[in-house]
This record gives sequence, C-alpha cells and structure tokens, in this order.
Amino acid sequence: MTKFEEAIRKIGLDFLEAQFKANVKEALPLALMCCFTAGTMPPEWVRRAWLKACEDAKKRKIKSWDEVLGPPVAKGTHGKTRELHDGLRYRVVRRVMDSKKIVPKLFEEIADEIKADGINVTTTIVKNIYYSPEGKGLRMFIEMTESLGFDSSFLAKK
Repeated sequence: MTKFEEAIRKIGLDFLEAQFKANVKEALPLALMCCFTAGTMPPEWVRRAWLKACEDAKKRKIKSWDEVLGPPVAKGTHGKTRELHDGLRYRVVRRVMDSKKIVPKLFEEIADEIKADGINVTTTIVKNIYYSPEGKGLRMFIEMTESLGFDSSFLAKK
C-alpha cells in the first residue's frame, strides 16, 4: 500500500469511526469495504461493532440487518435520483468550497453550469446535494485529505 493509500485509508476510517459514534449506520459497512478493498485488517472499533452486530443477530435482538448496516437505499429515495446525486456530489461540493462565500445566487450558478452539460437539475437539487449528510461528509473528507497535502479530485465520480 502506498503512503497515499495508507493516508486515505486512515482518514477514511477515522471519519467513519466518528460517523459510527454519531449513530450513522452506513459507517460500519463502509469501513469494512475500505479495509477489504485495501486488503488490511479492520481496526478494533470495526471488529467490535461487527461482532456485536453478529451477536445481536444471533440473540434475535435485531429484526433486520438494516438496523445494523442501514438500508441499502434510504426510504423514499429513487435509484435514479440517488445515482444523479452521487454523480454530482463532488462537483457541487468542490464548486461551493472553491467559492469564498456562500451566497443565494451561488447554487443557481452551479445548477446553470450543470445544465449547460445537459443534466437537468434545479437550484433546490444542488442545494440539497450540498447540505445533505453525504455532502457534509464529503466536505469533511476533502478538508482532511487536502490538509495532508493530497489532491481530492480522486473522489470525483467518473
């Protein structure tokens, strides 16, 4: 594993641990995926959380794995909407972060830029993407990545 990959793994796992402690259920499977992708052992908090979840399932303390891992898709979310938001998240967040000040017109400008690329979005959609929990998480991750001197553009969906 390169130093870059090691740093990203560490940043990602630190961020996911904070999310897990804040009761964000998706943090556990994402942490497992991060470790398995990197081919490394999970940290202690992941190991303990997974073992507790398995024990709770065995003792029938949970009705569904969704209680532990979060639902695969948030209730009421349409797959196409989620794909659109996921595909635009880095672009929206990066553009807002590059602006010195968040003004009401900014989200409208970003929506117009995206529309110019043939993607039909509204100012409200752009604003929702930026202020969503995923948008907040991405902002934090970009800040942590760049504070270590790394380029965050690898986070953009291709």
